[in-house]
Amino acid sequence: MTTPKTPEAETERPTNVVAALSAVMRELPGIGKGEVAAQQQGGYHYRGIEAITREVQPLFAKYGVVFAPRVVSHEVIDIEVNSKPWTDTRALIEYRVYGPGGIEDFITIGPLLAIGRDNSDKGGNKCATQAFKYALLQALCISDAKDDADSGSPEADTRASQPRSSGSTRGRSAAPMTGQDGEAI
Repeated sequence: MTTPKTPEAETERPTNVVAALSAVMRELPGIGKGEVAAQQQGGYHYRGIEAITREVQPLFAKYGVVFAPRVVSHEVIDIEVNSKPWTDTRALIEYRVYGPGGIEDFITIGPLLAIGRDNSDKGGNKCATQAFKYALLQALCISDAKDDADSGSPEADTRASQPRSSGSTRGRSAAPMTGQDGEAI
């Protein structure tokens, strides 16, 4: 008697993190920019973290992939936006990505630079979310053909270039961000 083959039985289970990430990438659908920012923020289309994790999480569970963040460095800078106090939280965050081979089976992604701007206490959370989103986008090559920025050619800008102001810093002075080697970035 022959056991019927199921799609899971036909697929060999990955034994290391690289093979597991490859399996996730193979099954991951294209994730488009289906969300739209408020009109006062420009009305641009974007791919939110929830849309990404909704697709990725079950595949990570299936193939034994775990992302563990580590903040390499961070700083909080007081700024003003429209004459009101805000902060920019900036961090370098790296991810140790573990695979089905256990605690010794990992790769490191990053460090990634992330910035979270807020006028309350959420700057750190925004910063961490941004780093995780871009770690997933880059490690898993998440895209959608409709979002190909290279598919067209932008119109030439005939205006003279003007430097952009990032807002004023006030309050505490921030030390420069450094990488693992202690060098300023």
